[in-house]
Amino acid sequence: MSLRMTPEQVTRHRQRIGADDYRAEAGKPAERAVEPVRGPRYKSTWEARAAELLDIRLRAGEIRSWVYEGMHVRLPGDIMYRADFVIQMWDGRICAWEVKGRMLEPARIKLRQAVERYPNIEWYLLRKDMVPHRLLTPSDVPSK
Repeated sequence: MSLRMTPEQVTRHRQRIGADDYRAEAGKPAERAVEPVRGPRYKSTWEARAAELLDIRLRAGEIRSWVYEGMHVRLPGDIMYRADFVIQMWDGRICAWEVKGRMLEPARIKLRQAVERYPNIEWYLLRKDMVPHRLLTPSDVPSK
């Protein structure tokens, strides 16, 4: 199974993340990554909202720390997967949050493989409701 991107997919991805060396398609405004007041750039407004939620939980003392895209895990086929947010709880547990507006097939496959391959990490999916939904098994990952 190959999950490589075509040149067109790479261009769309670079536009989506706000890479500096892309050229916007004619007639379409260039999309830029969301720039928070402080901290890293986020790839979407939903990721920025999730970061705000984690900041609130951090200030409330619910979590010990969190980092944006701070963990890479190896999946079958020598594919690296990077969770959107990694959270360390006070009791030492590690949680990974994946923020998705819509679940495309390559993302669904990678998330299912990560949940299956790394059961010691608590995996969560945040959708439109911005509520972390726990993924206990790979079958918990929604198809859309």
